[in-house]
Amino acid sequence: MKNYIAESEAIWDTLSSKNAMHYILTGKENWKKEDFFNKGKEHVDICIDFAKKNTQLEFNKALDFGCGIGRLSENLKNHFEQVIGVDVSKKMIIKAKDNKNTKVEYIHDNSHLLSVKHNFDFILSLFVLQHIPIPEQIVYFNRFYDLLNKNGHLLFSMIDTTKDKAIEYRDYRKDGFWIDLLSKAQIMRILLDIGFEYVNRQSMGENTLYLFKKC
Repeated sequence: MKNYIAESEAIWDTLSSKNAMHYILTGKENWKKEDFFNKGKEHVDICIDFAKKNTQLEFNKALDFGCGIGRLSENLKNHFEQVIGVDVSKKMIIKAKDNKNTKVEYIHDNSHLLSVKHNFDFILSLFVLQHIPIPEQIVYFNRFYDLLNKNGHLLFSMIDTTKDKAIEYRDYRKDGFWIDLLSKAQIMRILLDIGFEYVNRQSMGENTLYLFKKC
């Protein structure tokens, strides 16, 4: 496999320069910034409400993996004492830092999160992992486990598939990024093998939210 991280960084840097908000949330071509961040608040509130109904959360430190320009990070701060937003794209991180929020730290990472020197109570990743090749997804799942405190939680989304095997859409979009989807059965097996405890899942449009706990 080619160097995924270098390739991904180049793709998302380019998309950030073209139209960052559109490529982060492809439902609209011309987002107003206020509407874009309000949509982030809506998504964060859905995620936190889902998690609180199913488990006991700690609200100290949260990680937003694949933070883009900070639409989720800036809203996670309403729930957590400290928020770290991480993205492979340096240009996305530069835009995120323009938010100038002292409760949110933004980190450019192109090292499978090895540059992140924190431990977290909560890790959130929405609409991100499906743009990562499956072998790399597994690397990140292991890294999430390492970064979580005991009794910390991982909540992520995956485009829903009823198939029992992975779906690979190489070069799915004309803009260059791919979509790789793990099946529900694969997600369960991979996360449980790593050591996570399954909590619950919930539909979110064409995506499924998965909630796991590190015991």
